Amino acid sequence: MGTPWRLILASGAAALAASSWGSPGPLAVVAGAVEPVPAPFVDIQGTRLTGADDAGRKQWELQAASVQIDRERNTLTLADVTGWLYRGGARQLQLHAPRATYQSQTGTVELAGGVTASAPDGRRIIAERVRWTGAHLTAAGGIVLTQPGMTVRADQMSGDVAFDWVTFEGHVAITFTPQ
Repeated sequence: MGTPWRLILASGAAALAASSWGSPGPLAVVAGAVEPVPAPFVDIQGTRLTGADDAGRKQWELQAASVQIDRERNTLTLADVTGWLYRGGARQLQLHAPRATYQSQTGTVELAGGVTASAPDGRRIIAERVRWTGAHLTAAGGIVLTQPGMTVRADQMSGDVAFDWVTFEGHVAITFTPQ
């Protein structure tokens, strides 16, 4: 109980000394420090979300600059997103997008706003939107898939996360380039 009184007495003595020198002194600083500062309702930093299957195997991982939570729709909305899709515990596809949503009831991840994706073997995809549910990936809007020796353009694409099978639809154009 002696410590609070010593703090008050020390602050009072410092204020008295400062007033004799013509400065506001540390008492004004202490008084300013106790003003209440409004805090945000939820402050999430270092956003890293990971999804796993029923056996606990990692299926996807997302990191974002910010996240918003919509409890009514069971949805997370993320901004400035980087992530990975996994199969069998191995990374299959790295993703980047300006925004993403995760629907917790369905386990669906949707990326939008100009998505880029790259596989470890060098294949790359550009699309306006990408949706991932379980092991199935769909993309829409200005699809461009590039891989050594070939570029495919289409309106839509679907397949698995490892690109073992891929289907293109709508205005499909394939360009072969010599290697």
